[in-house]
Amino acid sequence: MAIFQEKGWMINVERKTYYALDVAKFISAFLVVCIHTGPLLDVDATGNFILVQILARLAVPFFFVASGFLFFRKLD
Repeated sequence: MAIFQEKGWMINVERKTYYALDVAKFISAFLVVCIHTGPLLDVDATGNFILVQILARLAVPFFFVASGFLFFRKLD
Protein backbone atom coordinates (compact mmCIF):
# COMPACT_ATOMS: atom_id res chain seq x y z
CA MET A 1 0.00 0.00 0.00
CA ALA A 2 1.29 3.44 -0.87
CA ILE A 3 -0.01 6.78 0.26
CA PHE A 4 0.58 9.80 -1.93
CA GLN A 5 -0.07 13.38 -1.00
CA GLU A 6 -1.12 15.63 -3.84
CA LYS A 7 -2.39 19.19 -3.39
CA GLY A 8 -3.33 18.56 0.22
CA TRP A 9 -5.23 15.33 -0.52
CA MET A 10 -4.12 11.96 0.78
CA ILE A 11 -4.51 9.27 -1.85
CA ASN A 12 -4.41 5.62 -0.78
CA VAL A 13 -3.24 3.34 -3.58
CA GLU A 14 -3.47 -0.41 -3.14
CA ARG A 15 -1.73 -2.57 -5.72
CA LYS A 16 -2.13 -6.29 -6.13
CA THR A 17 0.83 -8.17 -7.57
CA TYR A 18 0.28 -11.26 -9.68
CA TYR A 19 3.54 -13.18 -9.24
CA ALA A 20 2.55 -16.03 -11.54
CA LEU A 21 1.77 -13.50 -14.25
CA ASP A 22 5.20 -11.89 -13.72
CA VAL A 23 6.90 -15.27 -14.15
CA ALA A 24 4.87 -16.02 -17.28
CA LYS A 25 5.77 -12.59 -18.71
CA PHE A 26 9.47 -13.28 -18.03
CA ILE A 27 9.26 -16.62 -19.86
CA SER A 28 7.38 -14.95 -22.71
CA ALA A 29 10.06 -12.26 -22.98
CA PHE A 30 12.68 -15.01 -23.26
CA LEU A 31 10.62 -16.67 -25.99
CA VAL A 32 10.45 -13.39 -27.92
CA VAL A 33 14.25 -13.30 -27.84
CA CYS A 34 14.23 -16.89 -29.14
CA ILE A 35 12.08 -15.83 -32.09
CA HIS A 36 14.70 -13.29 -33.13
CA THR A 37 17.81 -15.39 -32.49
CA GLY A 38 16.98 -19.02 -33.39
CA PRO A 39 19.01 -20.42 -30.47
CA LEU A 40 18.83 -24.10 -31.41
CA LEU A 41 19.41 -23.67 -35.14
CA ASP A 42 23.02 -24.93 -34.99
CA VAL A 43 22.20 -27.80 -32.64
CA ASP A 44 18.91 -29.27 -33.86
CA ALA A 45 16.72 -27.89 -36.63
CA THR A 46 13.65 -29.79 -35.39
CA GLY A 47 14.10 -28.52 -31.83
CA ASN A 48 14.54 -24.99 -33.12
CA PHE A 49 11.36 -25.33 -35.21
CA ILE A 50 9.38 -26.53 -32.19
CA LEU A 51 10.78 -23.79 -29.94
CA VAL A 52 10.54 -20.87 -32.35
CA GLN A 53 7.63 -21.68 -34.64
CA ILE A 54 5.32 -23.33 -32.11
CA LEU A 55 6.10 -22.34 -28.51
CA ALA A 56 7.57 -18.88 -28.97
CA ARG A 57 4.81 -17.73 -31.30
CA LEU A 58 2.47 -17.74 -28.29
CA ALA A 59 4.55 -15.09 -26.48
CA VAL A 60 3.23 -11.94 -28.18
CA PRO A 61 -0.46 -12.95 -27.97
CA PHE A 62 0.16 -13.78 -24.29
CA PHE A 63 1.46 -10.24 -23.69
CA PHE A 64 -1.66 -8.88 -25.38
CA VAL A 65 -3.98 -10.98 -23.20
CA ALA A 66 -2.01 -10.23 -20.01
CA SER A 67 -2.12 -6.49 -20.73
CA GLY A 68 -5.87 -6.68 -21.29
CA PHE A 69 -6.32 -8.60 -18.05
CA LEU A 70 -4.35 -6.03 -16.05
CA PHE A 71 -6.08 -3.12 -17.78
CA PHE A 72 -9.58 -4.38 -17.03
CA ARG A 73 -8.62 -5.34 -13.45
CA LYS A 74 -7.64 -1.70 -12.96
CA LEU A 75 -11.11 -0.56 -14.08
CA ASP A 76 -12.88 -2.62 -11.40
